[in-house]
Amino acid sequence: MRQCQIVQRDTGLIVQRLSTEDMPVPQRYAFWKETVCDMFVGLDCSRDAEEPFYGAAMRRLLAWNPQETASLVEVESVAQKAVRTQRHIRREADAWIMLVLQTAGPAVLRQDGRIAVLGPGDMVLFDSTRRYDFAFDASFRQIVMKIPHHRLATRLPAPPLWLARPLKSASPLGRILASHVQTMCAEIEAVDPAVRGGLIDRTIDLIAFAFAGLQGELGDAASTARRVLLLRATQYIDAHVENPGLSPAHVAAALGISVGYLHRLFQSAGTSVSGYIREYRLARCREELASPLHAGEHVTEIALRWGFNDLPNFSRAFRARFGLAPRDYRAAALPGADSEMPEAGGEARRPALPRRGSTMEG
Repeated sequence: MRQCQIVQRDTGLIVQRLSTEDMPVPQRYAFWKETVCDMFVGLDCSRDAEEPFYGAAMRRLLAWNPQETASLVEVESVAQKAVRTQRHIRREADAWIMLVLQTAGPAVLRQDGRIAVLGPGDMVLFDSTRRYDFAFDASFRQIVMKIPHHRLATRLPAPPLWLARPLKSASPLGRILASHVQTMCAEIEAVDPAVRGGLIDRTIDLIAFAFAGLQGELGDAASTARRVLLLRATQYIDAHVENPGLSPAHVAAALGISVGYLHRLFQSAGTSVSGYIREYRLARCREELASPLHAGEHVTEIALRWGFNDLPNFSRAFRARFGLAPRDYRAAALPGADSEMPEAGGEARRPALPRRGSTMEG
């Protein structure tokens, strides 16, 4: 009997459990190879051993809204190899960044010419839009967090600074992140659905922060100083992004550098100052539009709170980024929520609400 059980706990959470333990031995690995692709991404799995196969997994599929999900997967199995090729990549439209926390046994990841050797407590990020292979030379356990690419990529430096670079268990930030991921995996089903999406977003922030810390281990003193400045710049923007007047000049002044040098820092990470500010604001707006905690607020209030004082421009930018107008996005995520907002080109009255956060210095 194939052991695969799906239980919908509540709106926005589906829990899937599977195990090969009670299946006929000849059917186990074929079933595993088919099912594991549904849980992760398209892969080719293979093994050399002749002993009976065993594999088990539990996936918690979390939805911010009907169009977007993340997942937490606890998996354990015997020695094997998993390969993702260009053939798999061409077949899939979705893009993901995957976080792996190794909890038992060894693993070796290869991607973009890098090799990440993992032991218990170690973590690594990799990209589903690039070829990779995972080798497990013995029985193993790991937690995999599957994150929409755009949710995390904009929070990270350029891929060469994090892709397939392990965050070791000896690192203080690594231990903090590992403990958080393990606790969240164990407790997410008990978390109030109204705040679950926000918890996932804060986890993504913590992942970005922890892996940004890897930058200090790479390169010479000059390049390390540039990476530290870039991290300080993004942290300053994150803390002041609600100010509609936030500009490169404000950020440069806070860091004590020239505007031109600030622009070069962001260009080295494959983005721009204005692009980073815009993406962060849009991400925060989308988070609140899909949150029951903000269901009583107008779309206009949310947009203004996060620094968008040109509402038609916000509507166009949101639609271009996420494929839906803000009020349509909220309607899909929270049926019945107040979504009053003018179409692009219309007028809106700024609500008399206190803005969150402090005003800009200087």
